[in-house]
Amino acid sequence: MKKLLLPTVLIVLTACGDQTSTVSEATAANSPAGVAGSKQWVDKATLEALPKDASSISQSGEPAPVSGEAYVAIARNLASDDKQTRITAVRAISLTMAGAKSDYATALDQHIPRYLSTHAREFLGLFNPPNNMGKNELRAWAERLGGGPKSAGLTSEASEILRGMKSGCADCSQSEMEVLDIFVGMPTGQGGKGGKGGLK
Repeated sequence: MKKLLLPTVLIVLTACGDQTSTVSEATAANSPAGVAGSKQWVDKATLEALPKDASSISQSGEPAPVSGEAYVAIARNLASDDKQTRITAVRAISLTMAGAKSDYATALDQHIPRYLSTHAREFLGLFNPPNNMGKNELRAWAERLGGGPKSAGLTSEASEILRGMKSGCADCSQSEMEVLDIFVGMPTGQGGKGGKGGLK
């Protein structure tokens, strides 16, 4: 009897263990924090700032469908007087700008140039520790500023903004300058390689 009981107990325990891990994996995959948890720069404030339909961002990094007043409000937050509100907006926009269309795209095109011109160092600092936003996010911002990934060239406004960022960064750290070098070259495909600034 004991010989039969031991294998039965082992089978039941193994089945329970598999079920628990499957439930944990499914819960992590379906929660916004689980989806974005691998990106260190995605914090609770960013996730809470996202409109409800942005929770559909998949683990593969596909952007949520982006339109509507809630997304436009995120873009407007770039003009906030509160630094943390602006930083949260940058992070939220980085998760959703790839699919931006309609009113949201228009709002981004209005607010991004002003934000980069006014808060260049704040923006550059988000791509260095401890914030650790990465090169993919930086490229998305450069493409938006430059008129999209298939743009023939920089607009005069975009060129002016990039020049202004460079001239206004006299007191930037070496790592911020490295990020700026990469960012300035991205829209034209001639970004610098960067160095030890932590940009991934």
